[in-house]
Order: sequence, then C-alpha cells, then structure tokens
Amino acid sequence: MKRIEAIVQSEVSKKVVDAISKTGVGGVTLIQSLGQGSGERPVIGGHQIEFNSIDVIVTVVQDGMVQSVVSAITDVLKLIAQHLLMVW
Repeated sequence: MKRIEAIVQSEVSKKVVDAISKTGVGGVTLIQSLGQGSGERPVIGGHQIEFNSIDVIVTVVQDGMVQSVVSAITDVLKLIAQHLLMVW
C-alpha cells in the first residue's frame, strides 16, 4: 500500500479527484487549506493576498496502482497548465 498526496490550487481539485477516480481508486480525502510560498504576493482590489487557497488530496492505493494514479494526476495537471498558457 502507498499513500499518494497531491497539493493543488482549489480551482483544479475537482478535476484531479475525477482523474484519480477514473483509475478505479475507491476513495480520496480532500483537505481544504491555505498556503503561502516564497513568491511575491498579489494585490487584488487594493489588498495584498497573504495566502493561496489550496487543497491537499490524499489517497491510499495498492502498490500496483501507484503509477496509474500518479500518471492520471500529472496528466490532468499538464492539460490544465497548457490551457492556462494558451489563455495568456
């Protein structure tokens, strides 16, 4: 058994959970959280944003499923990143 954790922005967590579920995983735990990296904080509406809204997605899978679950997570995040690059 292996524990897999994915830390993602809250806006994309549903897509990541859906991708994990499609691999046949029976369940996930989603922890809503706030995070702060070392980068510059954005200013929105005249207020500096201190924290980003992030989700921690946790699942435990059989050893034989690890690669397919990790691939599903990275594939969906790559698609999201490509879409964001196309928008900018």
